[in-house]
Amino acid sequence: MKRVDGANRVGIETGRMKAESALYLFRPTRAISNFAKTPAGTPNPSGEAMLVLLHGYSSVGGLPIFVDGELVGSIGVGGMAPDAASGTYPDEQCAQAGMDAVFKK
Repeated sequence: MKRVDGANRVGIETGRMKAESALYLFRPTRAISNFAKTPAGTPNPSGEAMLVLLHGYSSVGGLPIFVDGELVGSIGVGGMAPDAASGTYPDEQCAQAGMDAVFKK
């Protein structure tokens, strides 16, 4: 867990929640809301129950970390406001930049 000076508790907690959700569900948090839907897009009660039990958090900013196709961890960033209209999600961009730096993509 790392935080920037001045980061508030909400950003820290949402970052943790995003990391856990990406880890538990093997997918970016951007895609977690689809976990609770059928292929036709209707609500899937089993998927919704699983999200509740796993404390699934579908806010963009959590990414699973795969090495050679194997899940080895996750990263979550919280605290920055998204701009969905322009498709800008700073939390996810920051998480991806961190992974790229570590794995030198």
